[in-house]
Amino acid sequence: MDFSSCIGSELKYLVQTLTKQTYLNNVAEIDRLLSLFGLESFRFLFSILVQEVVSSNLIDPIHRENPKMRLLSAELARLPKETNFVSLCSEIFDDVQISDSFSSKCELLTQLCRALNLPLAVQLALSLGLVHSYNPANQKEGVQFLKNKLGEVTVNVVKTLPENVLHHLLHTVSTNELFSEFERTLLNLDFLRQSLLSLNSLSASAKKKKKKKKKKK
Repeated sequence: MDFSSCIGSELKYLVQTLTKQTYLNNVAEIDRLLSLFGLESFRFLFSILVQEVVSSNLIDPIHRENPKMRLLSAELARLPKETNFVSLCSEIFDDVQISDSFSSKCELLTQLCRALNLPLAVQLALSLGLVHSYNPANQKEGVQFLKNKLGEVTVNVVKTLPENVLHHLLHTVSTNELFSEFERTLLNLDFLRQSLLSLNSLSASAKKKKKKKKKKK
């Protein structure tokens, strides 16, 4: 399906015509399209929203209640739960054209997180996507952003991270040569591994319970 000429055009129109008055109706229609056309429609919507807020110079806390920023914040909240969030974010940040207001993708990401007051799990998901960009310059900027966030990844924070974010965070920091031994120590990789094992164990246990319930039915 060519999203740029059919469903994509509809999504773009709904985003561009978002106002306080049209917000509820437009978002309801956007949700309907996302439920019908799945991941590709979500990727297209995400890309349109990021480019729209960048082009319109909305990335500032004073614009947090702007309809486009509100919708972007709501969609970003879903990101850490998406199994393919890394490739999704990577594609979006590779495609987005930054304005003169930002010197780099790292600055764009920093300002976006600040403007929307995004939860740390979402910030980590976005930066991990940038780290895995096909563009080497974007990769380095993603690493820099992630390094800036390592001090915030405390024991209590780790306990709240979704399993897939925790997995990619552990793999990236432990294998990427741009992270120093000090930074790996700062993140406490051993604790991350134990947390991931615990989550995997809980996930496996939950799946077994579901299978037992199905058999009983």
